Amino acid sequence: RGFVESRNGHFYFQDGTRARFWGINVANTSLQESEADIAAMIQNFRAAGFNLVRLHHFDERGGIIDLDAPDSRRFLPERLKKLDYWIYKAREAGLYVYLDLLDY
Repeated sequence: RGFVESRNGHFYFQDGTRARFWGINVANTSLQESEADIAAMIQNFRAAGFNLVRLHHFDERGGIIDLDAPDSRRFLPERLKKLDYWIYKAREAGLYVYLDLLDY
């Protein structure tokens, strides 16, 4: 349905339909599950009626940032790949993704 915008205190899709979200939070170490488990969780979320998944606290210890690097702009490729897989599987299942940036 395209991008979401705010009008008169409510969210709307580009086509004018009011957007309503029912979501679930996935945080930190849960983001590092196997691809098979991620796929199964996404299907469970969809079956439960959720249309949004919030990916949260992926920037803290145990997350995607390489804490051994000289700055916080370097990521751990295997963990970044998992975050990307969450987004891919969510989109494939028709779930919206809310990336909660700069938590930690």
